[in-house]
Amino acid sequence: MQISKSQMRTEDLDVRTLRLLVSVLETRSLSAAAAALGVSAGTASKLLQKARDAFGDALFVRSGGQMTPTERMGRLAGRLESALALIEGITAPDEPFSPATAKATITVAGADNAVLTLLQPTIGAFFREAPNLKFSVEPMGNDMLERLRSGQTDMGLVMDESLHLGPTFRQRVLVNSHHVLLVRKGHPLQALARDRELVPEDLDRFPRIGIMMAKPSGGFREILDTFDHADNHQLKMPHFLAAAFFLKDTDYWITLPKETAERLTHMDDFVILRDPVHGTLPWRPTLIWHERTDGSPLHQWVRSKIVEAAGRLAAK
Repeated sequence: MQISKSQMRTEDLDVRTLRLLVSVLETRSLSAAAAALGVSAGTASKLLQKARDAFGDALFVRSGGQMTPTERMGRLAGRLESALALIEGITAPDEPFSPATAKATITVAGADNAVLTLLQPTIGAFFREAPNLKFSVEPMGNDMLERLRSGQTDMGLVMDESLHLGPTFRQRVLVNSHHVLLVRKGHPLQALARDRELVPEDLDRFPRIGIMMAKPSGGFREILDTFDHADNHQLKMPHFLAAAFFLKDTDYWITLPKETAERLTHMDDFVILRDPVHGTLPWRPTLIWHERTDGSPLHQWVRSKIVEAAGRLAAK
């Protein structure tokens, strides 16, 4: 496609030239427009000449002591004003962040127990302080890091100690805790624990529930796959919370993070016991995000609320 000389020269137009043209339209005076822009009369004349060359038109002619727009300038006026308003809107500083007016959807990836333990305690504050903020919770899949990079996911709650984050990711450990044993009320292990400390061999007598989950680092693994005792699981589940309900009518047992187990005991169906195998293994849920949201006031605020809630949890 052939491009005319005038079309090519429009690429040389800058914001200052557009402002001059709009100002001359408003004041009908080149000197007044120069004063409004804070430039000299000579500079204003050069800017006007550059615009004339670009559009291939005089744009303004002197008539009765005023700068009268040409017919071409009349047709351009609305588009020039719109273009200038758009450019100035882009370059204008952002409005100060206010949770009360924030409108966005925050997507969080994590295991069900991490969402219950670490995100749910913040929802009340978000509901009150940021009523237009929406949340989307998704399972933690093998592609979580790629989703964080692409912007499909905003933050993740991870417990994968083998996960190696690249330099474009940020992280914050939320809780330093440990694991406990969860069983139904009336489980034989509960009675045994009243008389003495449980030992690993006590667990061998009863079936356990194993949790299988996708790893952000890739593949699937059984949670607490460092279990170095008898492989006596009779049930494998992909979710912590659903697994707990399989304890109610059985002699299964399950190892859970202490904070998750404590939330479940609110239902009065379960009891927490010391875990003789995994009790000393750490539970360090970590909040991770990509650098693309590191400086976002909205995301900073959301992360701060999650960190605050985790701090209250750790203080209990």
